[in-house]
Amino acid sequence: MDDFAERLTDVLERFSQAMPLVTTNRDVLAHRSASMLEATFRGWSVREAGDARIVVLPPGVQPSEHPLTRTIYVHPISDFRSVDERIDSHTQSIGVFPWSLALEHRDRWAAAGADRIMELGMSRHPKSGFTHDGARWLNQLVRIVCVEKPLSELYRYNALNSEQLEHWLFRHPLGLPADASDHVGAR
Repeated sequence: MDDFAERLTDVLERFSQAMPLVTTNRDVLAHRSASMLEATFRGWSVREAGDARIVVLPPGVQPSEHPLTRTIYVHPISDFRSVDERIDSHTQSIGVFPWSLALEHRDRWAAAGADRIMELGMSRHPKSGFTHDGARWLNQLVRIVCVEKPLSELYRYNALNSEQLEHWLFRHPLGLPADASDHVGAR
């Protein structure tokens, strides 16, 4: 784990030099600072990597929330299937290497709540039509119209024949009579 964290630190330091953190939002920075103080207090390994932070968590520990702002929580695992336990509806992106692992595990990860699965290092380079935070942007470009069947075609829950239904709906002065619920399927 130390070797991985050291390599990750080196990569994030280079990234921080190339793409400096530009947020000046005091609330965001205070939230991250408080989260890092809490991690240190709990005895978790906290590494600085330029303007990024890496927190190596003990096995089985899940932080209560993620402060974002270039903060990476590393969860050591002994079995690759234990990744599933770390995924929930708050999981935005999963970077995977080698890609064959994504093809093998993607269905379980998606069912567990992951919004996006991409090759490691490609989170800043989304493909066309990707979903951001689980949003379905293409749905906003589509209008779904429902064309229902006419009364002449009986449907699954209709216990009346079409003539009775048409009479009660359109000709009967008060709509369906009180005893009609017995015929429609309501019990």
